[in-house]
Amino acid sequence: MTIRAFLLVLLSLTLSQLLLGCTQETPENLIQQAKQAQQKASSVQGEWRDVGRFIQQAEKALVNGEKEKAIQLALKAHEQADLGYEQAQMPVQVNPKFLH
Repeated sequence: MTIRAFLLVLLSLTLSQLLLGCTQETPENLIQQAKQAQQKASSVQGEWRDVGRFIQQAEKALVNGEKEKAIQLALKAHEQADLGYEQAQMPVQVNPKFLH
C-alpha cells in the first residue's frame, strides 16, 4: 500500500468517526455531560456561578421543544464547568513578584 492510499484510508476513517460522533450528540446527552462536568468542577470547589442555571435553562428549553437552544445552553454550561475546574486546579501564587 502506498503512502497516498494509506493516508486516504486514514482520512476517510477519521471523517466517518467525526460524522458518527456528531450525530450522537443529542441535547439529552449534552445536558448529561454538562452535569458531569459540573460535578467535576464542584468536587474541587471550582464551580462557576451560572453553570447550574444554564443547565436548568437547557432542560427547560428541551421540554419546550427548543433543541438548538438546549444544545447551546448545555455546551455553555459544560464549557464554564471545565473552565472552573481548570481554574481551581491552578496553583495559587502567595507572594506575587511585584511585591518584592
